[in-house]
Amino acid sequence: MRQTIRQSTSPKFIQYSIFGCALLLTGLLNVSTVAGQPNRPTVFTFLNLPTSARLNALGGVAPAVSQSEVHLSAWHPSLIADAPTGLLGLSVVNYVSDIRAGQAVTLRESPKTRGKFLYSAGFINYGSLERTDPTGNSLGQFSANEIVLQGGWGTRFAKQFTAGGSVKYIGSFLYSYSSGGVALDMGASWQDTSGRTQLALQFRNFGTTLWSYSPLSTNGRLPSDVQLSISNRLEHMPLRWGLVMHNLHNWNLRYSDPSDTWYNPQLLFTEEAESQKSGTPWLDETFRHFVLQSELLLSKNLQFQFSYNHQRRKELTLPMRSGSSGFAWGFALHTKRFRLDYSRTAHTLSGTTHQFSVTSRARSKS
Repeated sequence: MRQTIRQSTSPKFIQYSIFGCALLLTGLLNVSTVAGQPNRPTVFTFLNLPTSARLNALGGVAPAVSQSEVHLSAWHPSLIADAPTGLLGLSVVNYVSDIRAGQAVTLRESPKTRGKFLYSAGFINYGSLERTDPTGNSLGQFSANEIVLQGGWGTRFAKQFTAGGSVKYIGSFLYSYSSGGVALDMGASWQDTSGRTQLALQFRNFGTTLWSYSPLSTNGRLPSDVQLSISNRLEHMPLRWGLVMHNLHNWNLRYSDPSDTWYNPQLLFTEEAESQKSGTPWLDETFRHFVLQSELLLSKNLQFQFSYNHQRRKELTLPMRSGSSGFAWGFALHTKRFRLDYSRTAHTLSGTTHQFSVTSRARSKS
């Protein structure tokens, strides 16, 4: 008994306890800060764009998985501990028109801290834009770019728990103007003894703007998010299902635009107008916080992913033709030398998004 008490009060146990308390305290403080400033505009929204093909195929939110890969660990810091090291992950996507985005990520072992370090760099380029004077005369072309540099650390402790955190530097460059900020991600996860069920909690993009485009600009709030996810791999089937609850700190995701009669069926108006409409708006509001995920694990070399994002579907579908907005799918192909991920997402009827991610050895073995 005395030996057990001594082991439970070891320096490592105290360090992990402090880390867990810091995670909870940071999340609560940042959630209260965001809730107290609802009218500030949101900046650096590109941080919510999926950074890899697998992430895109799973609805744009990271699942709770015990065996992660390098790209997912850059999105959810608690997955850093289980992600493989010595690999370099590259991802590229061509969005609408000539908008392009990409990311590079790698991990390294940290024997001194009994964890792993993550290094990541991402960008988005909005293509060539036309510059005009107040009267509309063309003054040439200019470009707009945004970047994010990320460093993180994660570790596994008590066999069933992982935790991690990362810091981001964010830069936005519009013609001769620039804006910058910093953000913090923190997360923790738990896995049951069977290894099939996992829970994960994370606080994403909590931070501040360091400087704005001009002295007259108002510092906006970052696209913060609190997510709780669960995943389970079935015992007698090659299937893993997942459920992610996002924006738990901001329940009101529906919006009101009384002047727009085109999207009236999916908008939330005043209580009087809403009471005259059929349906259950509270049910729609609830499901906007959920993303359904599934992965078909055919073998170690081939997996398929499917997802449904209700919020994305309600915001992007047209009343006369719903299409497949909100649904996404993809696959992962493994070989001895590399891993290839592909995903397809239908944002609107005007086109779809195809994303590719490749993971390989950062350097060959000597």
